[in-house]
Amino acid sequence: MFFWRKKKLNVFNSKPVFEDVLSIILKVAGLTFSDIFENILKELGLPKVSIPLLNTVELNKIVAKTISSNIGDEKAYLALREIKKLLDEYRV
Repeated sequence: MFFWRKKKLNVFNSKPVFEDVLSIILKVAGLTFSDIFENILKELGLPKVSIPLLNTVELNKIVAKTISSNIGDEKAYLALREIKKLLDEYRV
């Protein structure tokens, strides 16, 4: 009998995994860059700005890479541990 072995998550390999998690969330949400930009302005209470924005097919990967590039390896690891802890409370 074969058992599928899970990969061990550590500080050094957590950033790409964190980026993949963000990318999946954004992809499933189906938001465009314009949607995200408008929601940020709305949350900040700023007036709507009309700027033509490029909506690329791989927006989710671009946004995920941008967010994860500003997060260190250790913080990405801690974020993934918190996400896992939250998901462990539910049966998916």
